[in-house]
Amino acid sequence: MMTRVLIVIGVVGILILFLYTLSHKTEPIHPLVGNPAPLQIFENPDYVHPHLSQDQSPFLVYFTASWCPHCRAIEKLLIPLGTPLYIVLYRDEKLPSPALLNKTIKLVKDPKMEKGVLWGIKGVPSLFLVGKDGTVLWHSAGRLDEPTIQNTLLPLLKPKSANDDASDN
Repeated sequence: MMTRVLIVIGVVGILILFLYTLSHKTEPIHPLVGNPAPLQIFENPDYVHPHLSQDQSPFLVYFTASWCPHCRAIEKLLIPLGTPLYIVLYRDEKLPSPALLNKTIKLVKDPKMEKGVLWGIKGVPSLFLVGKDGTVLWHSAGRLDEPTIQNTLLPLLKPKSANDDASDN
């Protein structure tokens, strides 16, 4: 009888541990985070916005495709941000929506996934935040939701003030 109770407790404990690890999985850090972004892929763009230019503020590099349903969902979250965008059409030729294109500084097509290889992506959607100095600050692969934008991306987009630096010490 005691052995059965211990077995049941052990199985329940393993099940709880398994469920906990599923709900608390963390995304591995992309190898480009903290390193220079391979921005040379934008040297010969397929599209350049006639009025927007890179003003040394952080910007987003977004790998997307028209055939990707998660990409279309993310586009709806990116448009209101007002953050400059560089777009890579991954295995695709179709331009994004006019609303997204209006926020895009440069766009390149990557039908053979050669540019994606330089950035180390394995699929779309994939989003990178690049700092003023060209260093990759953050990466997200796959689905992106409003809480992640609010709690992770937006704080990285806000310029640090002198008070923020003093409070870090």
